Amino acid sequence: MKSRFNLTLEPKLVHQVKRIAKKRNTSFSAMVEDLLREAVSELEGGVPTQSFSARWGGGLKLVEQDEQRMQRLTEKYGN
Repeated sequence: MKSRFNLTLEPKLVHQVKRIAKKRNTSFSAMVEDLLREAVSELEGGVPTQSFSARWGGGLKLVEQDEQRMQRLTEKYGN
């Protein structure tokens, strides 16, 4: 069973977290809970609670390949 409590935050931070939560299709409470769980785990010397792919999935973007650079790399390292 989860517990309720009051948390006082700066309005700008609340707005930012709500925006990010909406973008990630989750709730404000779920974001705060996940961040607190991760912080506690790291402070206690544990490993992060989420895998790299879960944490960064969809957050990293590929850039267009530079043909000249790719040609030089292929010449140096092969296919």
